[in-house]
Amino acid sequence: MALLAAEVGIRITQGSALSNLGVVHQLRGDHERAEECHRRALEVAREIANRLSEGGALTGLGRAHLSAGRCEEAVSRFGQVLALALATTIGDLNMETEALLGFGDAAWAAGDPAGALEHHGRALALADRTGDLHCQAQAHDGLGQAHHRRGTAGPAARHWQRALALYSGLGAPQAKRVDGHLSALDGGHPAAG
Repeated sequence: MALLAAEVGIRITQGSALSNLGVVHQLRGDHERAEECHRRALEVAREIANRLSEGGALTGLGRAHLSAGRCEEAVSRFGQVLALALATTIGDLNMETEALLGFGDAAWAAGDPAGALEHHGRALALADRTGDLHCQAQAHDGLGQAHHRRGTAGPAARHWQRALALYSGLGAPQAKRVDGHLSALDGGHPAAG
């Protein structure tokens, strides 16, 4: 029994390392290698029946597909993550939040700001419940982008200001990009209202 537990622990570590490597490849712009790492992590997660790792690998695949401009594949992966999150007996709110953020980003990339607003709004509500500041920042950022695309500058500015505050507080590199969005709006950083 101890040998089996050790082997499962090694496989979990292997899957986690593959997922992390996939993220690194994605950040470097190597979407093909990112997808391969996330696929291998998914295989490991399914071999050992680890739903949390499976959700993480599917989210990574969805993000890699989205970065490569393959929105339909990304939506399919995020759908699998959401189904997995909802299928667990107690529900995994973090996994569900990640799936909704992915859906929102895919909707935005496909030119569907209404879909992006819906999914990022739902993600924000869940992130508020779980207290996940990074997911809150991502949701506000996505809502800002969707409002900006719809031409509603006031709501876009308010969401981007909140995203900037959260990203800055976390020391996240996304703060610089969001600050650029705010600066590009007429009047620079408008007052929140």
